[in-house]
Amino acid sequence: MSARHPLAQACLGVLACLCAGFAGCNASSDTTTAVYVQDVTPTSAVVAAITAQPTAVVVEAKAADGTAVEVEELDATPVHGFQLRGLRPSTDYTYTVHTPDGLPVGEGSFHTAPAESTGRCVFLVTGDSGGTDDDDGDVIQAAEQVSDDLRGTADDENREGDVVGVMLRHPADLVLHLGDVVYPAGAREDYAEGFYRPFAPLIQDVPIYPTLGNHDVKTEGGAPYLETFFLPRNGPGADERVYSFDWGPVHFVALDVMSQAFTADSEQGRWLEEDLARTTRAWTVVYFHVPPYSAYREGSQAIREALVPLLEAHRVDLVLSGHDHLYARFFPHGSTTYVVSGGGGKNLYRTQDAEGLVYAESVFHFLEVTAEPGKLWLRAIDASDNVFDELVLEKPQ
Repeated sequence: MSARHPLAQACLGVLACLCAGFAGCNASSDTTTAVYVQDVTPTSAVVAAITAQPTAVVVEAKAADGTAVEVEELDATPVHGFQLRGLRPSTDYTYTVHTPDGLPVGEGSFHTAPAESTGRCVFLVTGDSGGTDDDDGDVIQAAEQVSDDLRGTADDENREGDVVGVMLRHPADLVLHLGDVVYPAGAREDYAEGFYRPFAPLIQDVPIYPTLGNHDVKTEGGAPYLETFFLPRNGPGADERVYSFDWGPVHFVALDVMSQAFTADSEQGRWLEEDLARTTRAWTVVYFHVPPYSAYREGSQAIREALVPLLEAHRVDLVLSGHDHLYARFFPHGSTTYVVSGGGGKNLYRTQDAEGLVYAESVFHFLEVTAEPGKLWLRAIDASDNVFDELVLEKPQ
């Protein structure tokens, strides 16, 4: 049985300004902003839609063998979230979204997660993508403001469409977004240009799991972000700022280091300790926006002191962050490898030397990560589809 996401009712009317400026983007209808997939598990998935005008919509989903899964109508609202239940693990589904009178809104497909912890998980990673202005990368609770001589040139702005275009060539189970989804301030009216337009062909088929960036929280503490995304609600406060999920051999954890201070004895810190202690998956990937180590500035001392000891004590395998608009990979700290991936489309920062740095480059890029129970491959791929750095991690099964 499907149910509306709890935020859908709360969002009545609040996205009207966003959607009105983006009507007609989807060729299937002149009223839709986007359809997209969220929070896919072995037995459920959320099909979401943004429409330019508050309207009722219908979702029809079916498995590859033609078996119908769900048909249900929602009340008139501009943001819709259908939670489809009773799905089969590791199964392909297609879906269509339309109004009750048959006007197409959008369509796509998704693949449910496997029920078991074995097999393979392929995921893509991007960050700092949503360029909509000439902002120079000012930050909250971080180092000095980025100066002009440490930026890319003017034509480096807003290349997220190029990055997403290459990501589409790489089939994946899911996408992680490392924050700063929409510049300059995560405003509702900027989601159309900064997120939906460039990401539409990707997120209609592949679920995306973001974390909050400093630009995302500038508007109402991140309210537009929370209204847009339909994410697991298993973190402290159940408000989707902090959450975890599994896919095959990987346990993923998204943290919020922007709207709340992280300390080991905070609610988020206690939740993380318990979450990491419970997982039995072969690999653990933790991601958040501001990096503890970086090749642009030192990274966050506060995060190094409060968060890094907890991550390394629980032998987290891979820690991913954005914030600095470049790529950087560091030698492992114990069993934990730190990677900065902030080249998703906004202006680039030049790299600097840093202790423990393996490789760094100022380049528009994304990551492709393939995980099996005994091995994890990470490839850094630029906007021309060239691999410029690789990492292989192995562990006994």
